[in-house]
This record gives sequence, C-alpha cells and structure tokens, in this order.
Amino acid sequence: MAPNMANQPRLVVTIQPPGVHLDPPAPMAFPNTEGLPPGSILDFFSFDHDQGQFVSIGTVQVSADGLVVQSDPGVGIVKGGWHTPPPPPAPKRGNAATFTVTLDDVDPVLMEKNASGSGLMEETFMVTTKGEPSGGDRMYTFSVVDPFGGPTKVEFIEEVTPCIGQAVCKARFKGINPGKTNIKVVYGEVDETDGGQAQAETEVVVGAEVDIDVAAFIPFTFVPDALLIDVGNELVSVLFGGDTRTAPDPG
Repeated sequence: MAPNMANQPRLVVTIQPPGVHLDPPAPMAFPNTEGLPPGSILDFFSFDHDQGQFVSIGTVQVSADGLVVQSDPGVGIVKGGWHTPPPPPAPKRGNAATFTVTLDDVDPVLMEKNASGSGLMEETFMVTTKGEPSGGDRMYTFSVVDPFGGPTKVEFIEEVTPCIGQAVCKARFKGINPGKTNIKVVYGEVDETDGGQAQAETEVVVGAEVDIDVAAFIPFTFVPDALLIDVGNELVSVLFGGDTRTAPDPG
C-alpha cells in the first residue's frame, strides 16, 4: 500500500493489531533515513483503514544532530496500523533546456533487388546521436515518426554501442519500403517527470534499385543501327547488335 505522497518512503513501521487505540498517543522517534536537515518540521502519516489512505496525525521534527525524527509534544500514534514520516519532495533533475541532443545526417538508403529480381531486400544502416550532459542513468530512446504517411519505411533494430550515460550512442535501423520518413531520438533522465529531456529528428530517404532503359536516354528521335567512334587513326563502328567493324580511314 503506497502512501498518497509524491515519493515512496524508505521507512514504514507497523503497530498491530490495526484496530487497537492508544490513549494518550504514543510518542515516536525514527532514524532520519531521508537525510532531512536538522530542525525540519513535517507531517507524520498513519494509514487510516477506514479511509483507505495515509492521513496526517500531527507533526514531527528532526533532532539538532540530524540523526532522529521525533514527534512533537502531544503528537503520537493513536491506533494500530502503518505509520511513516514522509519522504522529501522529489528533486527536480533539470528541464528540457538542461539537455541537448543531436542526430547526424543519414545518407540515402538503397534497397537492392533480390536474387530473383522479384522484390527488394531490406537494407540496414546506422544512426549516430550525441547527448549532453552525459553520465548517470540518462538514456536515448529511438522512434520512427512518419509525417509523410503511407507504408512504414524504416524500423528500429537495436542499439549497437553502450548508450546509457554515454555522450555518443549508435543504433541500427533497417529500410523496408522506399520513401521518406523521420527518425527521432529523446535523451534525458530515466522516467523523467520534470521535463528533463531533449529531442531531435533527422530525415531518412529510402530508395529502391530499378532497371533503366538505356534507349530512353539516347537524344535522338530514333534509335540508330550503329555509331561511329574515332579511336586513334581508325573509325570503329559499334553496332547495337554487339558487333564492331573497323572502317578505312577516310583521310
């Protein structure tokens, strides 16, 4: 049963049975497991089984030496159940402006034909990203964001270098369909709720190998039977059927 507070406490004690009543309230003192500053005053919580949640039963104070959290005069446990001093508020681990991340440009990805020529083979490629500041449990999270629609062009496969807490991370993707799409990376703290993250995107173009009709690129209104090419002192006739013939030098 988690307390209805921002953080999970490190210390919870129980007095049983849960229905027993204590009059006068029993004073209490606990180790300062949260490292709260000396003189800190905070609420003390007990689990109220009738309400189904933790409720404040008064205040406690950290001793002058910082070792103990003890109840203020007149405050104490009034009935059996679960009891805990509250944890400190969650520290803010930064915001989006604290972190920066970049994605290197990705060269066009070419999907080649398979052996039978009936389809395209998936093509793998690498993506490199850099995040600052590095260290700790900061992570890179990759995804594919397609603003262009249509079938999926790219899929994430895996990270290929150690990435947690590192300044540089490399990941492997694969092209599965021709077209354009975007790869996105988010960098920052694990399970960050305070906006301590940064993100970047880069565009990827996936191309496909195709057959080219050479005749379509000959700048004539007709396809000639042969071409004469001057090779040294000879004219070589190149026939489109594959033969060559040497013509006498007209000079």
